[in-house]
Amino acid sequence: MKKQTPLLLAPLLLACGFYFAGPVSAATLVSQYTFAGNANDSVGGKNLTVTGSVGYGTQTINGVSMNVVTISEPSNSNYLNFSGNLGASLGSVSVSFWANGTATGATYKDIVGVANGSGVGFKLETFNDFSSNDYVAVYGMGSFLTGAPPGTSVGSEGAWHLYTFTVNGTAATLYCDGVAVGTATTNGNNTLITQLRVGNGLDSTGRGWLGSVADLKIYSGALTAGEVAAAYAAVPEPTTYGMLGAGALAGAALVRRRRRRGVIAR
Repeated sequence: MKKQTPLLLAPLLLACGFYFAGPVSAATLVSQYTFAGNANDSVGGKNLTVTGSVGYGTQTINGVSMNVVTISEPSNSNYLNFSGNLGASLGSVSVSFWANGTATGATYKDIVGVANGSGVGFKLETFNDFSSNDYVAVYGMGSFLTGAPPGTSVGSEGAWHLYTFTVNGTAATLYCDGVAVGTATTNGNNTLITQLRVGNGLDSTGRGWLGSVADLKIYSGALTAGEVAAAYAAVPEPTTYGMLGAGALAGAALVRRRRRRGVIAR
């Protein structure tokens, strides 16, 4: 008789597939800077150039050991920069990174910024509430954002936070630790991004930032709220993967035993 396809493992394998693969995203990762002792782009080859000096190290972030780059701002001459085709446009982009800063007084300090060749774009920066607390907000360059800039009351100093800014057409959203904390409207500019800077301003000088950045990612396309939340969620424990693997092996062994006993029809 013609062999019938065993169905016993189908639900388990399907579940494992969804678990590991995750949802399909409309956003494509075009650059990732893990800062593993350098400022290289491990995805798109768009390596950052270091101006002045920066430091590299390892810290525990959200329960995971990660590489970091540390920028010292007093001279306003220490930062990282890329000029060229970043592979994303202003009207459809997501920028995500971990940051941990030190309060810098009543002033503005730029963490990460992107722009086109004419200086139109946006930047995530800290601003001071005049009580020694630096908060993070997004500001437009070249009138890219209209209305009040999205911001968060979560400070950048003394603790690691995941900041993500997405632009989908004229709708822009800032997330902190996986939660939306502000929205804004863009002017509809959808030109190619050709500038990326970490640790100082693209449109002004004297805004050097003091702190560390980890796992900077640039996406072509807007991440969904669910994808942003998932990125902040803790990495599954190794035992989770072990349980899934053990379940698959146990199911396979059961199929073999039943075949030998003639349980599965042939």
